[in-house]
Amino acid sequence: MKTLNSGLLIVFTSLLLMQTGCSTSGQKPIDEKPENVLPSLTNTKWHYMDSDWEYDIEFLPDGLMRTKHPNDRTPSNDSWQQKGEKVVFFFNEKYSVYRGKFSGRNVISGTAASKGGATWKWKAVRVEQ
Repeated sequence: MKTLNSGLLIVFTSLLLMQTGCSTSGQKPIDEKPENVLPSLTNTKWHYMDSDWEYDIEFLPDGLMRTKHPNDRTPSNDSWQQKGEKVVFFFNEKYSVYRGKFSGRNVISGTAASKGGATWKWKAVRVEQ
């Protein structure tokens, strides 16, 4: 009877561990990041494109941004924000607002609007990590 109880205890414990995910049979630990988590834009460089312009954007630390846009009149206050797959950046004292979303690890696309009422579609492709 003691052997039967020990065997049942082992089977019950094994089933319980499998149900709660405490198996060591090649499963990833709970604290590992999933592969689909997008990295921060900080310190990355992207090539921006829309129907009128192409230029490079650099996403700097602390939400600052550097661009090669020829009409950027106030480059010292260009900024960006990221929340998961969503990205927003601003040019010329927020005269233009660009809203986008990752469509892969190396492509962001979206729409932009200016205070003057113009709207347009844009896309950016990662050129450096």
